[in-house]
Amino acid sequence: MVELSVADADRARTMAAPTAAGADPRGGDSGAIVVPAPLGARSLHGVLRDLEAAGIAPERIGLRKPTLDEVFLTLTGRAAGTPVSSGKAA
Repeated sequence: MVELSVADADRARTMAAPTAAGADPRGGDSGAIVVPAPLGARSLHGVLRDLEAAGIAPERIGLRKPTLDEVFLTLTGRAAGTPVSSGKAA
């Protein structure tokens, strides 16, 4: 995962910006912005290029291993503990 922090004034633009990895940024537990990094360091370089193109300077940026919850969300598209809809009316 690429985890970054930006100035409050840039947060909304950063969250709305497309990423090189094709994944949408999302807010992390610590208030940081988190972007999946399937290509590791290459994903980090892509995110940096995207930020530079948008005129956004990160205050902090780095790679870290994803949590189990983040892996689950990436694979299923829903947070752990969220009920699965059966598609049937009750």
